Amino acid sequence: MLLSFIVMFLAAEPGVLADLPYFADEFGVDDASGDKNSNILMPVMICNTAKAIPCILFGIHYDKSILGLASVRLGELTSDWNTPTVNNDFDWGAAVVLVDNGNPIEASSTGSVAELEFNVTGEPGQISHIDFYDLNYLPPHCDDIYCGIQLSDTDYILGTAHPRNGTFTVVVHTVPAASGITILLLLNALLGPGL
Repeated sequence: MLLSFIVMFLAAEPGVLADLPYFADEFGVDDASGDKNSNILMPVMICNTAKAIPCILFGIHYDKSILGLASVRLGELTSDWNTPTVNNDFDWGAAVVLVDNGNPIEASSTGSVAELEFNVTGEPGQISHIDFYDLNYLPPHCDDIYCGIQLSDTDYILGTAHPRNGTFTVVVHTVPAASGITILLLLNALLGPGL
Protein backbone atom coordinates (compact mmCIF):
# COMPACT_ATOMS: atom_id res chain seq x y z
CA MET A 1 0.00 0.00 0.00
CA LEU A 2 2.78 2.46 0.90
CA LEU A 3 4.56 1.63 -2.34
CA SER A 4 1.46 2.62 -4.30
CA PHE A 5 1.41 5.93 -2.39
CA ILE A 6 5.04 6.58 -3.36
CA VAL A 7 4.15 5.85 -6.98
CA MET A 8 1.34 8.43 -6.63
CA PHE A 9 3.95 10.88 -5.28
CA LEU A 10 6.19 10.33 -8.27
CA ALA A 11 3.48 10.20 -10.94
CA ALA A 12 1.39 13.23 -10.01
CA GLU A 13 1.13 15.88 -12.71
CA PRO A 14 2.15 19.52 -12.16
CA GLY A 15 -0.78 21.80 -11.50
CA VAL A 16 -3.03 18.93 -10.34
CA LEU A 17 -2.16 19.42 -6.69
CA ALA A 18 -3.86 22.37 -5.02
CA ASP A 19 -5.28 23.10 -1.59
CA LEU A 20 -3.46 20.21 0.02
CA PRO A 21 -3.75 19.93 3.79
CA TYR A 22 -0.84 20.96 6.00
CA PHE A 23 0.51 18.01 7.99
CA ALA A 24 3.20 20.09 9.77
CA ASP A 25 3.68 23.73 10.69
CA GLU A 26 7.15 23.98 9.13
CA PHE A 27 9.67 21.88 7.22
CA GLY A 28 13.23 22.89 6.34
CA VAL A 29 16.56 24.14 7.66
CA ASP A 30 18.09 26.96 9.67
CA ASP A 31 20.84 29.31 8.47
CA ALA A 32 24.36 27.87 8.53
CA SER A 33 27.93 28.68 7.56
CA GLY A 34 31.16 26.81 6.93
CA ASP A 35 34.69 27.06 5.58
CA LYS A 36 35.62 26.41 1.96
CA ASN A 37 36.72 22.78 1.42
CA SER A 38 34.96 21.61 4.61
CA ASN A 39 31.95 19.34 5.11
CA ILE A 40 28.93 20.58 7.06
CA LEU A 41 25.81 18.86 8.41
CA MET A 42 22.43 20.58 8.21
CA PRO A 43 19.45 19.00 9.98
CA VAL A 44 16.14 19.08 8.09
CA MET A 45 13.48 19.86 10.70
CA ILE A 46 9.76 19.14 10.81
CA CYS A 47 7.74 21.16 13.32
CA ASN A 48 4.51 20.22 15.05
CA THR A 49 3.15 17.41 12.89
CA ALA A 50 -0.65 17.38 12.62
CA LYS A 51 -0.83 13.65 11.87
CA ALA A 52 1.33 10.54 12.01
CA ILE A 53 3.74 10.67 9.03
CA PRO A 54 5.08 7.42 7.46
CA CYS A 55 6.50 8.87 4.20
CA ILE A 56 8.26 12.12 3.20
CA LEU A 57 9.50 13.35 -0.18
CA PHE A 58 11.13 16.78 -0.50
CA GLY A 59 13.21 18.85 -2.87
CA ILE A 60 16.28 20.73 -1.60
CA HIS A 61 16.99 23.79 -3.75
CA TYR A 62 20.58 25.10 -3.46
CA ASP A 63 23.42 26.56 -5.54
CA LYS A 64 25.49 23.62 -6.77
CA SER A 65 28.46 25.89 -7.51
CA ILE A 66 28.72 26.64 -3.76
CA LEU A 67 27.55 23.40 -2.14
CA GLY A 68 27.83 19.76 -3.18
CA LEU A 69 25.44 17.26 -1.60
CA ALA A 70 27.65 14.45 -0.24
CA SER A 71 25.05 12.37 1.62
CA VAL A 72 21.66 12.32 3.32
CA ARG A 73 21.33 10.62 6.70
CA LEU A 74 18.29 9.80 8.78
CA GLY A 75 17.29 12.26 11.50
CA GLU A 76 16.21 11.78 15.11
CA LEU A 77 12.53 11.23 14.22
CA THR A 78 13.38 8.81 11.37
CA SER A 79 16.38 7.00 12.88
CA ASP A 80 14.84 3.55 12.36
CA TRP A 81 13.40 4.24 8.89
CA ASN A 82 14.65 2.78 5.61
CA THR A 83 17.80 4.25 4.02
CA PRO A 84 17.03 7.57 2.26
CA THR A 85 16.70 7.56 -1.52
CA VAL A 86 18.35 10.59 -3.16
CA ASN A 87 18.20 11.92 -6.72
CA ASN A 88 20.83 14.66 -7.13
CA ASP A 89 20.36 15.04 -10.90
CA PHE A 90 18.23 18.20 -10.88
CA ASP A 91 19.69 21.58 -11.89
CA TRP A 92 18.01 23.16 -8.87
CA GLY A 93 19.25 20.63 -6.29
CA ALA A 94 18.14 17.19 -5.12
CA ALA A 95 15.03 15.18 -4.24
CA VAL A 96 14.95 12.95 -1.16
CA VAL A 97 12.50 10.16 -0.26
CA LEU A 98 12.18 8.89 3.34
CA VAL A 99 9.95 5.88 4.10
CA ASP A 100 9.22 4.43 7.54
CA ASN A 101 9.93 0.89 8.61
CA GLY A 102 6.62 0.42 10.42
CA ASN A 103 7.24 3.29 12.84
CA PRO A 104 5.77 6.60 11.55
CA ILE A 105 6.54 10.00 13.06
CA GLU A 106 3.86 10.59 15.70
CA ALA A 107 1.40 13.48 15.61
CA SER A 108 2.55 16.61 17.51
CA SER A 109 6.23 15.80 16.89
CA THR A 110 9.07 18.24 16.27
CA GLY A 111 12.62 17.26 15.35
CA SER A 112 14.98 16.35 12.54
CA VAL A 113 13.89 14.00 9.76
CA ALA A 114 17.21 14.03 7.89
CA GLU A 115 20.75 15.38 8.02
CA LEU A 116 22.19 16.84 4.82
CA GLU A 117 25.95 16.59 4.45
CA PHE A 118 27.35 19.19 2.07
CA ASN A 119 30.86 19.75 0.69
CA VAL A 120 31.56 23.49 0.73
CA THR A 121 33.06 24.34 -2.67
CA GLY A 122 32.22 28.03 -2.92
CA GLU A 123 34.52 30.97 -2.31
CA PRO A 124 34.57 32.91 0.99
CA GLY A 125 31.66 35.34 1.14
CA GLN A 126 29.45 33.45 -1.32
CA ILE A 127 25.89 32.66 -0.26
CA SER A 128 23.55 29.83 -1.26
CA HIS A 129 19.87 29.88 -0.43
CA ILE A 130 18.60 26.49 0.73
CA ASP A 131 14.94 26.49 -0.19
CA PHE A 132 11.99 24.16 0.24
CA TYR A 133 8.57 24.68 -1.35
CA ASP A 134 5.00 24.15 -0.21
CA LEU A 135 3.23 21.95 -2.80
CA ASN A 136 0.37 24.44 -2.88
CA TYR A 137 2.73 27.23 -4.05
CA LEU A 138 5.39 25.78 -6.34
CA PRO A 139 7.52 28.42 -8.14
CA PRO A 140 7.54 28.69 -11.96
CA HIS A 141 10.91 26.90 -12.31
CA CYS A 142 9.43 23.73 -10.76
CA ASP A 143 7.99 21.69 -13.60
CA ASP A 144 7.28 18.66 -11.41
CA ILE A 145 6.32 17.94 -7.81
CA TYR A 146 9.79 16.70 -6.85
CA CYS A 147 10.37 20.36 -6.02
CA GLY A 148 7.91 20.44 -3.14
CA ILE A 149 7.44 19.15 0.40
CA GLN A 150 5.29 16.01 0.28
CA LEU A 151 4.07 14.32 3.44
CA SER A 152 1.73 11.34 3.67
CA ASP A 153 -0.39 10.39 6.63
CA THR A 154 -1.12 6.80 7.66
CA ASP A 155 -4.26 6.81 5.44
CA TYR A 156 -1.98 7.64 2.45
CA ILE A 157 -3.46 11.11 2.03
CA LEU A 158 -1.01 13.58 0.49
CA GLY A 159 -0.21 16.75 2.43
CA THR A 160 2.50 19.39 2.63
CA ALA A 161 4.07 21.86 5.09
CA HIS A 162 5.08 25.51 5.20
CA PRO A 163 8.75 25.82 4.18
CA ARG A 164 11.52 26.95 6.52
CA ASN A 165 14.20 28.23 4.15
CA GLY A 166 17.80 28.80 5.18
CA THR A 167 20.86 30.60 3.90
CA PHE A 168 24.34 29.09 3.78
CA THR A 169 27.36 31.42 3.86
CA VAL A 170 30.94 30.46 3.05
CA VAL A 171 32.97 31.89 5.95
CA VAL A 172 35.34 34.80 5.34
CA HIS A 173 38.30 34.77 7.72
CA THR A 174 39.88 38.14 8.53
CA VAL A 175 43.18 38.88 10.22
CA PRO A 176 42.75 41.45 12.97
CA ALA A 177 44.69 44.65 12.44
CA ALA A 178 47.65 45.15 14.76
CA SER A 179 47.53 48.18 17.01
CA GLY A 180 50.42 50.62 17.52
CA ILE A 181 51.03 49.18 21.00
CA THR A 182 51.25 45.64 19.59
CA ILE A 183 53.82 46.74 17.00
CA LEU A 184 55.89 48.59 19.65
CA LEU A 185 55.85 45.51 21.91
CA LEU A 186 56.97 43.31 18.99
CA LEU A 187 59.81 45.68 18.12
CA ASN A 188 60.92 45.78 21.78
CA ALA A 189 60.90 41.99 21.89
CA LEU A 190 62.94 41.73 18.69
CA LEU A 191 65.41 44.58 19.14
CA GLY A 192 65.51 44.86 22.90
CA PRO A 193 64.37 47.63 25.23
CA GLY A 194 65.51 51.18 24.89
CA LEU A 195 64.03 52.15 21.54
